Amino acid sequence: MKDFLQRIHREGFTWRDSLFIHGLLTVVLMLIGSILGAIFSFLIPVIMAGQDPDLIESLIFYASFLMIWVAVILFCVIVKSNRPILSSFWRGLKGNTAPKYLLGLLIGFGLNAASIGGALLHHDIRIDWSHFTAGMIGPLILLAVCVAIQCGAEEILCRGYYFQRLRKGYRNPAFAVLINPIVFTLWHCFNKGISAQALLNIFLIGVLMSEMVLYFDSFWSAIAFHSAWNFSQNCIFGLPNSGNILPYSIGKLDTATVRDSFFYNAAFGVENTWFSTLLFTAGIVVLFLFGRKFAKAPTDIWAEKGTAK
Repeated sequence: MKDFLQRIHREGFTWRDSLFIHGLLTVVLMLIGSILGAIFSFLIPVIMAGQDPDLIESLIFYASFLMIWVAVILFCVIVKSNRPILSSFWRGLKGNTAPKYLLGLLIGFGLNAASIGGALLHHDIRIDWSHFTAGMIGPLILLAVCVAIQCGAEEILCRGYYFQRLRKGYRNPAFAVLINPIVFTLWHCFNKGISAQALLNIFLIGVLMSEMVLYFDSFWSAIAFHSAWNFSQNCIFGLPNSGNILPYSIGKLDTATVRDSFFYNAAFGVENTWFSTLLFTAGIVVLFLFGRKFAKAPTDIWAEKGTAK
C-alpha cells in the first residue's frame, strides 16, 4: 500500500494534500458563499426597483453566486499555501486567452444546440418566440454577465480550487479530471427532477470541462463553456437548466407539447437524456484524443512557484 501511495502522490505529499480534505473544503466554501449570496440577493430588488419582476427573479438566482467568487478568492489569499491557485484564475495558465474563451463558448453553444435541436426535430418540445422584442436585448446582456458569474462560481470551486489542489497532491492529472466532478455532481443532488441519469450526465459534463482546463491549459475555456450552455438553455430557449426554469428568456417552452423521449426529459430538460449521455461521452473522447495528440504539457502552477516539493 505504501508503494502504491508513493506512486500516485507527488513528492512532498502530506495529509493536507488529501483529496478528501480539499473536497470537504470545497463544499464548505460553497456553503459559505451560498449563505453570503442569499444575503446579497436581498439587495437586487432594491437596485432593480421598477424593473420586470421576471428579470429580477432571474438576476437574483444568478448574481447571488458572486459571493462564492469572494469566498474562494479570500480563502486563497488568506491561506498562503493556496496562493498559487490565484494565478490559474488569470494569466497563470497559458490558455487563459480570448481565443480559448471563444472556443469554450463555441463548444458550449454547439453541444447545447445539438441537444436542444434533437428534442425540437423529434417534436418533444415546442418553443414560442412570439413575445421577443428589441427591448429585451439590454436585459439579456445583463443576464449574460450574471450567468457568467454563476457558472464561474461553480468553476472557480471545482475546476479552479479543487482541480488545482488535486494537481498539487497527485502525480497523474487524471485524478484532477475525474475526482473534482464528483463535488460538482453532488452540488446538483437536490435539484428539481434529479435522477441517476441526470447525475451521470452532470458528472460527464464536469469531466468534459476538466479536460478543457487540462488540454487547453485554460480555466477560462471551462467558464465560457459552462456559461454558453446555461445561457442558451435558460435565457434563449427558456428550457430547464439542471431542472431550474427561470422566468426571463427570449423563447418560452410550450409545456403542453412536452414529452419524455431519447432527446428530452420533462422534469430536468436535455441534461437527463440518453442523447446527452452519448453527446457528452463523445465530447470527452474527442478532447482526450485531441489532448493526447496535440496538447502541450499543462502549466504546473505548483512547480513554477516552487511549491511542488
